Amino acid sequence: MMAAKTELENRLTAGMPPAEAIAAANRYLCTNNDAGMFVTVWAATLNWKTGELTYVNAAHNFPLLRNGQSGTWTWLDQKCGLFLGAFDTAKYRQETIFIEPGDELLLYTDGVNEAFSLDDEQYGNDRLEAFLASHAGMHPRALVNGLRADVAKWADGAEQSDDVTVLALEYGRAPEVPEPNDASEATDANA
Repeated sequence: MMAAKTELENRLTAGMPPAEAIAAANRYLCTNNDAGMFVTVWAATLNWKTGELTYVNAAHNFPLLRNGQSGTWTWLDQKCGLFLGAFDTAKYRQETIFIEPGDELLLYTDGVNEAFSLDDEQYGNDRLEAFLASHAGMHPRALVNGLRADVAKWADGAEQSDDVTVLALEYGRAPEVPEPNDASEATDANA
């Protein structure tokens, strides 16, 4: 995973389009991969001035996008290619959308929707959608903290089957600036 992250970061920061960066990283990871390791990736570039979001989903969980005006979440469910590390000839295509100020992107690992309860039931996409619908408009940091807490509450001590990583980004809002009326942010600041 670290090799994939390094390869992608180097290529994307050099200005390579996401589909080309993913394909190059995939070829690199396929070299001498005797262990058969693979990694899923969702990689994107965002033009902060125009809201142009160009991304590739290489077999990663589908992210969700909240419309800042309506508050509704939709899945970015375009499949753009296979996971990295298995087939050096894999092809990737990128998608481009435009987001507006106030729109929010949520990315997460499968440790979120595939978290198990003590009753061996998965958290699942329906529960994820319900959580997001009831917490629309939260500051991204509060949303991440709230979702992680909800998954932990759901698991209720069940052994964690995978990593739980969550990233939220609201276009037009600096992540380091807390929402003044967000009680969870005030709690975090006082901790």
